[in-house]
Amino acid sequence: MFSSGLLLLSNPLHRLLPSVDRILAAAAPHIQDVLYVHLLPDYMPKKDQHQMGHPAPVVCSPLLRQVVTQFYARSASQCQNLDLRVLLTNVGEASDTFGGGQIQHPCEVVLLPELSSDSQPELLKANMLEYAAAGFQVSRDIQVEWIPNLDSTINTGPPQSILQPCKVFKEVCLGGTFDRLHNGHKILLSEAAMMCTRRLVVGVTDSNMTSSE
Repeated sequence: MFSSGLLLLSNPLHRLLPSVDRILAAAAPHIQDVLYVHLLPDYMPKKDQHQMGHPAPVVCSPLLRQVVTQFYARSASQCQNLDLRVLLTNVGEASDTFGGGQIQHPCEVVLLPELSSDSQPELLKANMLEYAAAGFQVSRDIQVEWIPNLDSTINTGPPQSILQPCKVFKEVCLGGTFDRLHNGHKILLSEAAMMCTRRLVVGVTDSNMTSSE
């Protein structure tokens, strides 16, 4: 078991949505403290070891917002002892598609869904390790663990209405107590971050108000 890990998911978002429970249940036994989840639905893996994979920015859509919310909501039952954090560094046109996220706990392991028998697991492993090391803080002896691929078998595409880009704003402001940060707070902060293109302002109430909680 590892203290912190990075779960990289390149599955299409509409097929991830009904599988969140099973994915979290499969990942939880590998991690003791912090589980980072990073969504790469349009990731184009490199074809050989001399190329670099090409992640694409993820559009803020109703579908993406549903998936992020579902991960936090379902973590309460599937991995309640873990600190789950969905990384949104690649969301939006101005995002850093190679990660660029400052994470508090360097990752000790990268978790990947198993591939079909006709795929190249070693190439994907090298590809994803390269992506993780380029974008996030990882341990020197970072390892890879495979989890069952619990992707939904849905073959039809999602309704176009949930794929359309959401309205976004240059500046977003929100406020709250944020005392004992829980998954509801994480959903609220994630929603704000996905809708913001330049500056996010978070107001935190002072000690006089929090003392009554």
